[in-house]
Amino acid sequence: MHIGIAGAGLLGRLLAFELSRAGHSVEVFDPAPGPQAPVSGPGTAPYAAGWTAAGMLSPTAELESADEHVFALGLRSLDLWPAIVAALGLPVELHRRGSLLLAHRGDEGAAHRVVNLLQHKAPASHAPQRLDAAALRDLEPDVHGVAHAWLLPHEGQIHTVATTTWLTGASCCRCRLWALPAWTSRGRSKLRAAAPLVWR
Repeated sequence: MHIGIAGAGLLGRLLAFELSRAGHSVEVFDPAPGPQAPVSGPGTAPYAAGWTAAGMLSPTAELESADEHVFALGLRSLDLWPAIVAALGLPVELHRRGSLLLAHRGDEGAAHRVVNLLQHKAPASHAPQRLDAAALRDLEPDVHGVAHAWLLPHEGQIHTVATTTWLTGASCCRCRLWALPAWTSRGRSKLRAAAPLVWR
């Protein structure tokens, strides 16, 4: 089957890897000129979002604006990631130690609105847990100057840069990555492909 994937971020590359390994012909479309790491400076080309994404696996935090279906999908994602990383044989950081919700003094009102909403929508085992200064220091000694902190238990993080880099160089993944021009003012892109690059 000939398959096109929009976006060469972490998910796009992972899909390309799995599909090409299954024998499909895969083309990945992205505004970036290729799968390499970004080069900074004036006049440089755009690059895939996977190079700057934090890699947060945070279904509880998503409940601020999402419903229980998105939360359930997020939990399923958390359960799947260890097996995905193990199958790739990928020496990359994957944690499930929770994430922090932090607020400076003066932001108490907004912070408590979010926390109350999450406590109402999340199961008790995933509800925000208030942290005092000592507990926060034990978890993240480099965080300073915040007045309020909560732990969102069971959330996770994957090192997107390491994973994206490995997927780019995977020898069993041969995909064609074509750069696309930027979106036009009418909100549609033209499929005027540049010279195809072989992503391997």
